[in-house]
Amino acid sequence: MRKESFNENWICYQTGKREAAFAVSLPHDAMLLDERRQGSAGGVNNGWIDAKDYTYEKVFTASEEWRGQKIILYFEGVYHRATVYLNEEKLCSHNYGYTGFFVDITGKLRYGAENTLMVTAVNSDQPNSRWYSGTGIYRPVWLYRLPEQHICLQGIRITTLAYRTPRIRVQVQSTGKGTVRVEILEAGAPHVLWELRGACIHHDNGILGACAYDFAEYRKIRLLKEGGYNAVRSAHNPCSEAMLRACDELGMLMMDEYADMWYIHKTKNDYATEVETHYREDLKAMVDKDYNHPCVAMYSTGNEVSETAQKRGIRLCGELTACLHELDGTRPVTCGVNIFFNFLSSMGFGVYSDKKAEQAVRNAKKKKAVGSEFFNNLAGLMGSEFMKSGATLYPCDVKTRDAFAAMDVAGYNYGIKRYRHDLKKYPQRLILGSETFCSDAYTFWEMAKKNPRIIGDFVWSGMDYLGEVGVGSWEYKAYAPDFSHGKGWVTAGTGRIDLTGRALAELTYTKVAFEMEKIGIGVIPVPYAGQKHSPSAWKMTNAVESWSWRGCAGKKTQVEVYARADHVSLFVNGECVGTKKPQNDCRVIFDTVYQDGSVRAVAYDENDGVIAEKELKTAGRETVLTVKPECSCVSAEELCYVRLQFTDREGTLKPMMRGDITVQVEGGTLLGLGSACPYYTKSYLGNVTDTYYGEALAVIKPGRAESVHIYAVSEHARGSAGIKIK
Repeated sequence: MRKESFNENWICYQTGKREAAFAVSLPHDAMLLDERRQGSAGGVNNGWIDAKDYTYEKVFTASEEWRGQKIILYFEGVYHRATVYLNEEKLCSHNYGYTGFFVDITGKLRYGAENTLMVTAVNSDQPNSRWYSGTGIYRPVWLYRLPEQHICLQGIRITTLAYRTPRIRVQVQSTGKGTVRVEILEAGAPHVLWELRGACIHHDNGILGACAYDFAEYRKIRLLKEGGYNAVRSAHNPCSEAMLRACDELGMLMMDEYADMWYIHKTKNDYATEVETHYREDLKAMVDKDYNHPCVAMYSTGNEVSETAQKRGIRLCGELTACLHELDGTRPVTCGVNIFFNFLSSMGFGVYSDKKAEQAVRNAKKKKAVGSEFFNNLAGLMGSEFMKSGATLYPCDVKTRDAFAAMDVAGYNYGIKRYRHDLKKYPQRLILGSETFCSDAYTFWEMAKKNPRIIGDFVWSGMDYLGEVGVGSWEYKAYAPDFSHGKGWVTAGTGRIDLTGRALAELTYTKVAFEMEKIGIGVIPVPYAGQKHSPSAWKMTNAVESWSWRGCAGKKTQVEVYARADHVSLFVNGECVGTKKPQNDCRVIFDTVYQDGSVRAVAYDENDGVIAEKELKTAGRETVLTVKPECSCVSAEELCYVRLQFTDREGTLKPMMRGDITVQVEGGTLLGLGSACPYYTKSYLGNVTDTYYGEALAVIKPGRAESVHIYAVSEHARGSAGIKIK
């Protein structure tokens, strides 16, 4: 068997406009090319993109030596409603945008001659997603050449039967009889991971759009692992194969999720009309992809599906669970249920209907939110306690208990205040915080240490993502002229890690809550302290780890200290400005006045012994544009991530510095350029970016040269850097 990359030498064009075709390599996201327009049908879901349909073509020669072999193409993911043609003959269609599919082209090829493969992707049927989906062939494509007798693709299954005394079973499916040799390589000691410290993530890769580059998927998992998480939830669709490989290698557990809806729409043209018809083949595709990956800890059948409050939905919940058990009897099954909103939707609040959705599309500027957008807006206005407290109501138990009985692990979205009660009432129930707030990390960890049936927590979200704009953002007018979440808003703003991969103060809080770090400091951005910001329930704080706010001396702000301690003291330029005791949390907040110099936090035990301390210092006066590659050397198959930062000579970030940066690249291709600002009017495909709190990010695909060079210029300064190619 030969597996060959089929990712080069494609052309792409907006469907029906072949005269404007351009060359591309896969993976590719054509949605990055589309116009953002106020009033577009995608609205807040996709960031106001007027999404189009795109066609991909590849001309290739089928060698004479291919005769007598089985030739199969494997598409890892096309969004969405893909149709595949070979030499103008339609071969197949595949509607779900997040599962892979095989196309047998054996009998359709012209051997010894050129063949034309064409793939169309429909995405103009907006709205069809609650987040930025991307358009086109956004995951890799492979060509398999197989002899007449061969091991079937995805035909090998490895099952762990016991791990204390290691014992495995290997099953092989083939097209003929023969001998199979199995070689077992020696492995290190197994990782021991406790109950799950998880994060929910969407499938996009920030300024690269939906493109599932191996290196981008690996980097996302690495950043989350460094941030203290040991598990991720692929919200709300099956993850890429590259992400599974990254999780295997880095020791990150995966909860792979099937869909965001069942038979009730969340957007007018989403997949709800097809789930009941196609879920068996969809789940098979997900399991076939996942089965041999040790990182996959469990499956999720859905997310916040209000169907779980209905008899029909409860029955479907059981059918989905049973189907996954048939396909893979080794892994448990859950489903994320928003306990309070399940009850509200059963009472008729926020219920989606096509009529309401059509009215919203026709009158986007004055539309009434429906379905999930209604609930997100409600939570944003009412705050994080709204959902958690609402979940404690008795009717919420009534509307969820039967669905929870139809799964192996009960998935609680924003239901942490039910945990203790439900552990007593349902002694056989395992509870998973399938979606939670950052501010609940400490409470979860303390409860989980005492209750082994609370098996984990998945914060919304681990890393910021495109679409569902503004849902988790606390933004000031300096960076967002309005808080309407209209055109210009591009990201959700909910990540503990921002869109460019920078860890925020909320992540430090989480690491302290999980007892992985002893102390951290976050500072409310001093120039904007006290100003009104956009509302969100998903943000615990917008503090940043910086004391570089020159020009703001004498201005009031707040400093947050994260520590598991008896008491904490804060010092500004050596003077103690306060001492506080944490109260049922590991966060204390000090009102203070900014002064250039330093801020230092000290955590003490009950005997005044120092547990830990941390200090932040003001950057020097001179400004430098630091061009900082994350890796000094990469292979030709990897990507170069380069941070562009306004700093002092020592590299201390200057978050008040702001301005456009122009980038040029030699020896590679600039794939993406942008900042982490949730409100961003430029294109990520351009060569100019604004900065957000002093920095931006460039992503470069290496060429065939021995090195890549990047040059950055702003009105304040200029800088450059080189990256070696292995």
